[in-house]
Amino acid sequence: MSHSAQGGPEYQAIINTAVDGIIVIDEVGIVQSFNPAATRIFGYAPDEVIGQNVRMLMPQPHHDRHDDYLVNYHRTGVAKIIGIGREVRGRHKDGTLVSLDLAIAEWMSGGRRHFTGIIRDISDRIRVREELEQLARSLEERVRDEVAKREAAQLRAAQAERMQALGQLAGGIGHDFNNVLQAISGAADLLQRRAKLTEDGLKLTQMIANAAARGASVTERLLAFARRSNLQAEALDVTRLLNDLVRLLSQTLGGAISLRVVIDGSLPPLMADKGQLETVLINLATNARDAIPNSGVITLSAAPVIVGAHDDAIGLPPGHYVRIGVVDTGSGMDPQTLARATEPFFTTKPQGKGTGLGLSMAKGFAEQSGGILEIASSVGQGTVVSLFLPTAEVTTENTVRPDDPSQPRILLVDDDMLVRNVLEEQLLDAGYRVTVAASGNEAMTTFAAEGADLLVTDLSMPGMDGMTLIGKVQEQAPGMPAILITGYAMEHIRLGDRGLFRLLRKPVTAARLYEEVATSLAERRVN
Repeated sequence: MSHSAQGGPEYQAIINTAVDGIIVIDEVGIVQSFNPAATRIFGYAPDEVIGQNVRMLMPQPHHDRHDDYLVNYHRTGVAKIIGIGREVRGRHKDGTLVSLDLAIAEWMSGGRRHFTGIIRDISDRIRVREELEQLARSLEERVRDEVAKREAAQLRAAQAERMQALGQLAGGIGHDFNNVLQAISGAADLLQRRAKLTEDGLKLTQMIANAAARGASVTERLLAFARRSNLQAEALDVTRLLNDLVRLLSQTLGGAISLRVVIDGSLPPLMADKGQLETVLINLATNARDAIPNSGVITLSAAPVIVGAHDDAIGLPPGHYVRIGVVDTGSGMDPQTLARATEPFFTTKPQGKGTGLGLSMAKGFAEQSGGILEIASSVGQGTVVSLFLPTAEVTTENTVRPDDPSQPRILLVDDDMLVRNVLEEQLLDAGYRVTVAASGNEAMTTFAAEGADLLVTDLSMPGMDGMTLIGKVQEQAPGMPAILITGYAMEHIRLGDRGLFRLLRKPVTAARLYEEVATSLAERRVN
């Protein structure tokens, strides 16, 4: 096409109506032609551009380098963009950048090189592409997160199944072992009160009683693990409890760990389940030991705390509390780990070294006991775990132990002969009249023939269980008091439902048995 043909009306009509921007420059980069579409793209009128260097339409660094590009092309003939379409950035009149698709053609006119650039604004296309890429990345992240969540859920489900199976096993063992401990502790109590023992004999029977008490503590932990223990709160001497724990822990935590007890002031008695609290503190001390890389110090502390009506920052209702702390000099936790520390199944220990339940169980125990658990920690500064638990109301009421042989008749039911015989002897020693039965059906026959003033029964028995027996007896004698004694403290048993029975967990001490019997009979007389 000749130069004259290019400048004719047909050429101008094509240039002016083209959808794409068309810019013509000479061999040194001076704009010769600038069509309306180019004006729409760059914001310049033709007379603002024609006669100017085309680099005015380019952002840095190409703005400063464009002349060098042309010189290099004229010298070498190596094209980097001429005849090769590519995506570039242009500079709008207002300074904003525009995404462009650029194709350049070279042609000769009058013995001189000219270049025509065909330019299309692809900003919308680039934006859509970037949005699609971002969406794709987002979807990939969501898929990865979802897969990770499902894998974590599957691991938690598998762990939960294992824990449930172990819990059922532990609960069964705890129940059977409690029956054995009931017989041992009851027999030791009877020996101490009945037999004329020498000083050595008394020491031996006390050793038996102490061993049974330690065994009871073990079953408490088993039943807590099995989630079959209800909290049985009692007034506790915190100082004594912590000192006893230190003696126990000093043998289990290792010689590299120093244990200390720090008691701040005079402490009121604490209201909590002793076995559960001991379990929680042992778990916390074990966690503290695992957080200490070599040697270090673990401190068990206790101090009274009074929460006022306006002290809502701590998250406790107004009242008197005891703060028990477990403080270690270990590696501490970063904020991310600290935020998840009490989540069930969350653990930083290697696989097989921890279940991730210790802190979550401690938190649940504190809240169920009417308190809270707090954790403070930072990397390299150790960890402080604090249990805030309510204090006990001190009473001076003494346990009533009846001695009159004319006391009411008790119907005692247990399928375990050893347990039944020991409980019978304890109740006889207290002056009660006792009728025994080895099953629910036998108990119903005995009750129909002789009656009773109080029913004391085991829960788990072949045939008719203790709950069913209580219901049947109370159908015949409304208001009949009953005590349910069991190696379990099952979650579905609700204490005080319609006032039907009291619940005792094996092994039951003689003093506790006498107290519950006297209270049940006293309540019946009042009613």
